[in-house]
Amino acid sequence: MAALRPWLLAARGAAATVARALVRTYAAVLFSRSLLVGVLLLMATATAPRAFVGGILGVLAALGAAWLLDLDHEALRDGSYGVSALLLGLGIGQTLGLGPTAVVVLLHLAALCALLTAGLRTLLASSNLPVLSIPFLIVFYLLLGLVPITGLTYEHPLRDQSLLFSSHFSSVIAEILRNVGSLLFLPRWDAGALLLLALLLHSRIAVLLAAVGAGAIYVLTLGLPLLATSELLPVLTLNAVFTAIAIGGVWFVPSPSSMLLAIGSVLLSALFTVGIAGPLARIGLPILIVPFN
Repeated sequence: MAALRPWLLAARGAAATVARALVRTYAAVLFSRSLLVGVLLLMATATAPRAFVGGILGVLAALGAAWLLDLDHEALRDGSYGVSALLLGLGIGQTLGLGPTAVVVLLHLAALCALLTAGLRTLLASSNLPVLSIPFLIVFYLLLGLVPITGLTYEHPLRDQSLLFSSHFSSVIAEILRNVGSLLFLPRWDAGALLLLALLLHSRIAVLLAAVGAGAIYVLTLGLPLLATSELLPVLTLNAVFTAIAIGGVWFVPSPSSMLLAIGSVLLSALFTVGIAGPLARIGLPILIVPFN
């Protein structure tokens, strides 16, 4: 038994390292390094079992590939190599399910996310630009091309049908929370509540910026009423929220000037969203978070 103790300690240490990297990957979606934020986002995905499993499989596959290739250890620990794979796992779990074929595709493409992340980190470093979720977009678009020849079929993310919200006011709150949950392919009020709590714990400024981004889109719809009833509204809001948080509170010190810059960036994101909607639709691709990137 004494001879096994070093091995057990090493295994326990490795498991703890992997667990921390997993949780930090979830936190990195909100530009955070907090373990608590990561745990809350992990709990949010657990409200939809196939999203929960898909996300974890994606992250573990990406981290495993990065470890085998001996990529930057610090980036491994802070979740940088797993963010795009996490989004991919959530997307596949919620839109294609987790049958045997889907799982095989997920594991391979999640590893590809890690490779693309490593390549883009090197390519963009000289310009001091972040990778963001560009690997996810590239791989998800590749996935859409693979779907017809793999026999996979699309499944719609299940919305919660809770009866807890009977009044008009509470149903409006529930719909807002579902829209928040949709940021992670989780159109559920409970997932949205956990995501909102995670954002609040991460930064009250980030919550304010998220509200500013969503509010800017609302004001835009007042001037352009057709947008209010357009299918583009959810994706407009999604990109606006991420853009406002990133520009106003991550890459610039929060201040009145960064707030103005965030609002300008949100409007630019909206312009880009509307501009690429038609061309992408003609080739059968969703907008996703292209404008934010």
